Amino acid sequence: VMSNSTASDFDFEKIFNGKDWLHFSGTLAALGPASAELAETALKAAKKHGLTVSCDLNYRKKMWSCKQAQAVMTGLMKYVDILIGNEEDAANALGMSPLNVDITSSDYSVDSYRDLAEAIQRRFNMKYVVMTFRKNLPDRFPSGIDK
Repeated sequence: VMSNSTASDFDFEKIFNGKDWLHFSGTLAALGPASAELAETALKAAKKHGLTVSCDLNYRKKMWSCKQAQAVMTGLMKYVDILIGNEEDAANALGMSPLNVDITSSDYSVDSYRDLAEAIQRRFNMKYVVMTFRKNLPDRFPSGIDK
């Protein structure tokens, strides 16, 4: 069970030898302080071995508060090359929201997502940030984007 695991349960030297990618979810860190520490240890080892690290923010309010998530997840972002999330995850887990957009409404614009992704990318020095739309917004997609 991951919630009871610690870094000593894993041989990251062996696990990451010859590998090129590690993906993790924010729910791992949300399992508790030991899991957050395990995530950071794994991420440090992954970067030491030259792995690309991707993260799905995947904020879950039943698992932890925004304050707790931000304290942990912003610290883990320095190891992340590719981030996946939506505007609510970014607000809750990173404390970053699209400018001039009420994230609780359905009034979205592609530009606000682009601006948020670029702000996250700059702040944490990431290669890529992928923002997902949580709702079906066919009238919001510019022509050429596959719905």
